Formats: sequence, C-alpha cells, structure tokens
Amino acid sequence: MSYQVLARKWRPRTFEEVIGQQHIIQTLQNALSLGRLHHAYLFSGTRGVGKTTLARILAKCFNCEKGVSAIPCNKCNACQQTDSGHYVDFIEVDAASRTGVENMRELLDNVPYAPNTGSYKIYLIDEVHMLSISSFNALLKTLEEPPGHIKFFFATTHPQKIPVTILSRCLQFNLLRLPHTLIRDYISKMLDQEHVDFEKEALDEIAVAADGSVRDALSLLDQAISYGGGTLKSDAVKEMLGSTCRSQVVELLNHIAVQDISGAIALSDEIYQSGADFNDVLRELIALLHLVALRQALPTNELLPQFDETDIDKLATNIAPQDIQLYYQFALANKRDMAIASDYKGLFDMTLLKMICFVPMSQPASHQAQTYLSNTMLRTTEAICSADKTTDIANQIPDAENNKQSTAVAKNSGHSLTDCNSVEAWQQYIEASGLAGAARGICLNSLLAIQADNRVTIEIAPDIKDLCTKEMEEEILNTLVKLDDKDIQLAFKYTEPEVTPVAEYDRINREKQCSAEQSIKEDPHVQALQKKLGAQIIMNTTKPREAKN
Repeated sequence: MSYQVLARKWRPRTFEEVIGQQHIIQTLQNALSLGRLHHAYLFSGTRGVGKTTLARILAKCFNCEKGVSAIPCNKCNACQQTDSGHYVDFIEVDAASRTGVENMRELLDNVPYAPNTGSYKIYLIDEVHMLSISSFNALLKTLEEPPGHIKFFFATTHPQKIPVTILSRCLQFNLLRLPHTLIRDYISKMLDQEHVDFEKEALDEIAVAADGSVRDALSLLDQAISYGGGTLKSDAVKEMLGSTCRSQVVELLNHIAVQDISGAIALSDEIYQSGADFNDVLRELIALLHLVALRQALPTNELLPQFDETDIDKLATNIAPQDIQLYYQFALANKRDMAIASDYKGLFDMTLLKMICFVPMSQPASHQAQTYLSNTMLRTTEAICSADKTTDIANQIPDAENNKQSTAVAKNSGHSLTDCNSVEAWQQYIEASGLAGAARGICLNSLLAIQADNRVTIEIAPDIKDLCTKEMEEEILNTLVKLDDKDIQLAFKYTEPEVTPVAEYDRINREKQCSAEQSIKEDPHVQALQKKLGAQIIMNTTKPREAKN
C-alpha cells in the first residue's frame, strides 16, 4: 500500500476528533440533534484550520444511512464514499477553477433533480469568494428559494469578498487560528501513535512555524521526519526551518543596542556566507523585537518559544522601550522593501545602519525614563500635543555645562527662589537645580510668582497640566526646595503666566530672525541679483548669524 501523508491520514472523521473549534462544533451538534437544519452554511478562516473537514463531516451527518444525527456511523456506503470523495450526492466544486457564470449555470441545472441515494444533494463550493459577480447572481435565486433536498456548503479564506446578499442567506461559521500549544499537544499524541521519537523543543518549532494551521503543521511534520531520518531532533528541525540563525539575530540586536557598526556588519557578512535568506533573518529580527517589547510591557506573560527566555530578559533590560519601538519600525519598513530590492544583503545592511545611526546616543537610565515618559504623554491628548512645540523650544535652551557644578555654586552664593524676580533668574535657577526631561520642560514653560512670607507659586499654563502628574509635581518641588537656602513654601497654580523662559527665548529668536530677513532684503548685492537676474529670496532658508565665542 502506498504511503499516505499525515495530513490525510489524520484528517478528522467525526466532530469529536476536530481540535480547537468547539464554538462551531457545539452549534452544529445541537442543530443536528434538534433537527434545525439550514440550507446554506459558510465556513471561513485561514488555511488549514478545518473548513472543508467540517463540511465533509456535516455532509456525512446529513446523509448517513442510519439517519440524520450529530454522530455519523462512518461505516455505511454514504459515510465511506463521502470520506473518499466519491459519493454521488456530495458534489465538491473548486471555485478558483470554475469562476464563470457558465460553470455555475451548469451546476445549478441539476439542482431540481432529487438525490440519487442520500437524503440530500449537497454542494460544497471551496474558495467561494473566487466566483464572478455573474456567478453569485446566478446562485442567489437558488439560495433564496432552495428545494428541500438541496444543501449548500461554502468554504472561503476571504469572506469579505463575498456579496452581502449571499452572506445574509447563510449560517456563518468563522474558524479560529489555533494556538501553538494546542497544535504541539496534538502532534505529540499523533507521533506517539506513529511510533516516532521526538524532542519537545522540535515540536515547539513546528507548531510555531505552522502559524495556527493544523494542515501546515502536519505537512511540516512529514518533511521534518524525512529530514531527520525517522526522528525529530530540535537542531535538525531548526536547520530545516531556517531558524538556526536565531542566536545570530540575538547577537545582532546586542550589537545594535551598543551601536557597534563593525560588529553588526561583520555578523551580517557571516549570515550571508552561511547562505541564509535575509527575508527570513529580518522576519526573525522583527519577531525578536516583538517579544522583547512584550516582555518590557508585560513581564509576567508567557511568550512564544521562539527565542531563549534568558536572551529576551537580558535584551528587555538593556534596551530602552522607545529604542525597541524604533528598531521595530525600521525593520518592518525594510521588510516590505525586500519585495523590490535587487540586493537583499545591501538592504539588510542598510537596515542595520539605520537602526544604529538614527537612534540618539545613550543617556543615563533615569534621564531616558523621563524622556520616554514625556514623549509618550505628549502623544496622548490634544492638550499635550499643543505643548509639544513649546517643549521643543525648551529643549533648545542650552543646559549648564555641569549641573553638579552649578548646584554647588548656587548653594555657596546663597541662591534662593525668593531672589528669582526675573525670567532670566528663574531660568538660571532651573539650570542650577539639575532638573531634566519633562520636569525641566515644565519649569521652563512656567513663571514664579513670589509672595510675602517666603511663599512662592509656580504658575503653569493649563494646556500642559496633563504633564504635571502627582509624581512630577513632587519631583519638581523636592528638587527646587532642596537647592534653596531658605525655608520656603512652594505651590503650583495652573494659570497662564505672563512670560516664561521658553516664551522669552522664542521672542529673542523671532527678533533675530526678523533682523536677519530684513538684512537680507536690504543687502545691496542681493538687490542687484534680484534686479539683474530676477532672483527671489526664500525666507525660510534665512538663518540668524550665530554669535562667535
């Protein structure tokens, strides 16, 4: 007897043998038991999850010689011939190869005739979304008023491409993509019965690679057994699936994290020499970045077993969350470009260079956390977005050369908040305090209102109130009071300040810009060029001259 592939040998023959679609199985079993039989059923879902398998089991339930029930006998001629694809009253049609209206009319011409031996004549149309509009229109009339002996089963991977007039006349069942753990346990039991030795890690590799499809898992399993000479070893399966480069992908991300260009490119050359497909390598890099981001956001959640947990934890600790997000976007964008690239190696190298060169230089961890918090919050509400411009201006105001040094000087000179009676003094005090990130940006967008009895109020514009969390207020108050040499009472007030360091800095820049533009307009050489050559001044390219030290 010839060898039968696992996907056909282990195809479920009853509802009980189907895995992972309990919500559909229970509905069908109850409907059959109660005799609530519909004339049209639509099974949708990704490839290999059991659409046509459920349709065939349902067909046996309808035409079993023991009568309509939720449990076909699988012994009568109707059941056995339906399984083998030879039952005369079960007609399977591939819509992908019979899309024309002529094919549909030929099919429907036989609808009025009674079934030959079974209780019902059943039509299974696979990939029904491939039918033409004319074919759907021809089918619609029959679906509206079907003969009592006719049942239609439709299967599709793209239900959204089916006209709503057809959908509304069907019972719709959406089959789910199966989790890798369910697929792994299923093929593990199967291999025990097939008497095939295996390693658990090898099954994990196959289950993840199947991407929710049982049929894909069984096809990969057939291939892996042949590749491994009758056994399933983890290393052999990884080599067959092209996942042996995962350790190199982890090493690659470590090079990127420390901005080691030479190390990253050298590893890229090594991957190229090994003959690996850079499409696969980039896909693995994207998967790794996804897992690291999940670990950072949800430390206790279980991850897919694609990479070593220790590697994931280490990367999640060593790389800032915002950098992981940036790497992911770069990798995803360049993955799409692989389809049009003439040199995969060149595109992959450019991806690595982009990740390394377009990420800001490393900062102290606390400052990174503050910057990440600030940037995240700035994108959450419209009010914060309006504060984004002023925060950018605040970041342009130069920091003191050494915050520690400025703090010491301020303390020694008896610097106090009550002395900050001007915008310039308030800015100097902020710089001396050592505040950074969002806290510094908030203070540079505020103004002091000094009252009697050493009471000082920080006036902050209401449009950046959302940045001032309770923790942020405490940080600012504690830092400023710690620097002060007097006992003061410091409080926040959300009102529009008359002027702030940011506003003053912006005003000075605008004056410089206007002066520069006016100087250009009045320059005799420029005027001569305009007159003789018809030259035009592009004002947004005019910049004030920087002061020389």
